Amino acid sequence: MPDRLEFELVTPERLLFSEMVEMVVVPGTEGNFGVLRGHAPLISTIRPGMIEIYEGQTVTRRIFVVSGVAEGCVRAGCARARQGAAVKLLWHAPRTQ
Repeated sequence: MPDRLEFELVTPERLLFSEMVEMVVVPGTEGNFGVLRGHAPLISTIRPGMIEIYEGQTVTRRIFVVSGVAEGCVRAGCARARQGAAVKLLWHAPRTQ
């Protein structure tokens, strides 16, 4: 089984999605970037686009985001990380009134 990392999609109100994944591709403001287990720690703002979750070479899920912040860290830097790495996306969706 390939190495996995914990992926979370979080809004200010709640956790929307949490799953162990093989790879996630995020639409960063400087361009798309992929994160695998063992990736260097990172933080990036997110532009409008699709987050793609991969298993093998297949996209298993796509999630559209408008903006936010992506944080990636190794086990020592993430309190909730399991199995070596985590990516947390803080998605700031516009509020409807």
